[in-house]
Amino acid sequence: MADATYRADIDGLRAIAVISVVLFHGEIALAGGFLGVDVFFVISGYLICRLLLSEFDRTGRISIAGFYERRIRRIFPAMFVLCALCVPFAFLWMFDAERNSFLESAIAALLFVSNFFFYQETGYFAAAAEHKPLLHFWSLAVEEQFYLVFPLFLMVAHRFAGRRGFFWAAVLALVASAALMGWGATYARSAAFYLTPFRVWELMAGALMATAHPDKLRAIPRQLRECGVSAAAILILGAMISYDPLSAETSFPYMLAVVAGSAVLVAVGHDTWVGRLLALPPVVGIGLISYSTYLYHQPLFAFARLRSPEGLTLHLACSLSVLAFVLGWLSWRLVEKPFRGRSSPTRQRVFQIATLATLGLTAVLLTIRLSPLPSRFPIQVVALSDTLAAGTYGLSPACQAEWDSNLECITAEAPRTLLWGDSYAMHLAYGLEAVGVGFRQAALPSCAPKMKPDPSPRGRYEVECATFNAEVVAWLKHEVAAGRVETVIISSRDYGVRAGSIRRVPKEMRVDHDKVLADLRSAIVDLQAAGVRVGLVGPPPPADFDPGQCLLRVAAFGGEPERCQFRLHPEAEAEDRRLADMARALDLPFLSLAQQICPDGLCVPLKEETVLYRDNGHLTPQGSALLLAKPEAKAFLAKIGVSDHN
Repeated sequence: MADATYRADIDGLRAIAVISVVLFHGEIALAGGFLGVDVFFVISGYLICRLLLSEFDRTGRISIAGFYERRIRRIFPAMFVLCALCVPFAFLWMFDAERNSFLESAIAALLFVSNFFFYQETGYFAAAAEHKPLLHFWSLAVEEQFYLVFPLFLMVAHRFAGRRGFFWAAVLALVASAALMGWGATYARSAAFYLTPFRVWELMAGALMATAHPDKLRAIPRQLRECGVSAAAILILGAMISYDPLSAETSFPYMLAVVAGSAVLVAVGHDTWVGRLLALPPVVGIGLISYSTYLYHQPLFAFARLRSPEGLTLHLACSLSVLAFVLGWLSWRLVEKPFRGRSSPTRQRVFQIATLATLGLTAVLLTIRLSPLPSRFPIQVVALSDTLAAGTYGLSPACQAEWDSNLECITAEAPRTLLWGDSYAMHLAYGLEAVGVGFRQAALPSCAPKMKPDPSPRGRYEVECATFNAEVVAWLKHEVAAGRVETVIISSRDYGVRAGSIRRVPKEMRVDHDKVLADLRSAIVDLQAAGVRVGLVGPPPPADFDPGQCLLRVAAFGGEPERCQFRLHPEAEAEDRRLADMARALDLPFLSLAQQICPDGLCVPLKEETVLYRDNGHLTPQGSALLLAKPEAKAFLAKIGVSDHN
């Protein structure tokens, strides 16, 4: 028989999960804090399965209506209140494109399809995740989608194959989903993060622990249980603390560790030393308010980032974290508890209220979204907002696929210059076109130019990049042999330091710069051997915040543009120097954008009333045109023979 008694240590485990997530999203500490969501999934799977099995053991059936009534009482009230509270701040502090995206995300949240919504929104030039107040609703959507299927899955498996049959069906689902996640973590990363089939294994891990008979668990020798939960705690905390996005190609091994540790703790942790620590009243208290705290923390951080030009300082992030727990307690006390009591509305009334509230709030949000509302910001600010919201595609987005035949990808009738690289080549297209250079654009986001692509690309992006580069190289060889291409301008983000790797809590893998420079040198040598003139342009220096958004917020809400200046990061300065040294060794013209933007080590993202940055790395079209019209850029173009070159 399943044991459905209250477990204080599980609330304590919830506390660990929510604290880690808050620390991560606030960029306070714990680069692996996002793994707290995986802990939540295991807990949810365990509790839901335990409650359903307990009901089945008592009554011989499962009330689907009763199950969904409990879910509605638990989830809906606090969620509705949070979404409603966010709307005024969206109108106060968001620009049109941001507000529209927020309204759409709120509708998706109410319909529990946030994971699909944010999966569709992912892309190289998508808005930064930390500016999306309801981004965290993706995990609630995953759970609710799981809850739609799991009770039926349990009932059918139990009815036709008994408890043992359900167990093996759950094992099969876990293995299949885990295998899918293992594949997706490398080859379909966005889908693996957001979509439910890739996450089922985590919920099933908890569900499987709930199938164990309590007497059998109690029969495990105490010393063995103590050792097991100690190892489990080490797995969870060790994964969160040791996770390093600068070196980890995939987070899947860390997820495995956290899920395994959480499964052990929910199964046998209740009467161990770890369980007693988790059951301490202060820890349990945080666990009790974990759902509401989770709801409020992301909007607090997101709206603060939207309102503050420089983003979150450590002091502000810590203050907002405390506020998230305060609001979490208020929501738990005033919203969650009253609606979860059995003396509150009847089951039929609960379903009616939930349906009407969902449809009503969705209708209101949809009406607002479709209404042509005037902007509350001056026209100059709106224009800058539109510029920053646009993707950096260069001459045309079509040049990512049809660059060799598309007339939108050339600026002259028969250009003898090729612009080759990733999006950091794309943003040069605006400036090259503005100064009259005739060229053809061949650039793909996140794809550094290589004459000899990696032999065994793994992920989807890597495969696309290898295919793209192979096409460029084949075309280049043909055109150079025919005398139709004389010059290649190369630029890539991989030739610098990535902005995500220099933040307070890094969120992006750092590339292997030795390998990158070796590949670059090899490509340049091959091009030079074929008689091609090569020019190399370094990337703009990155900031640990978004200078473009910073200047936009200054223009909208007041303040001095100097607030958006930043010091040249030592790693970025070192990489720029390495590029310059290699260029000299190969007798290669090199244009350093870092020296133009940060001449004395102080990076100025606003020059001559022109905003240079559209985000924390790419140039705006106006910024590109300004920098490539400067004497240093003109000298660079003259050296590679393209200043008057069509």
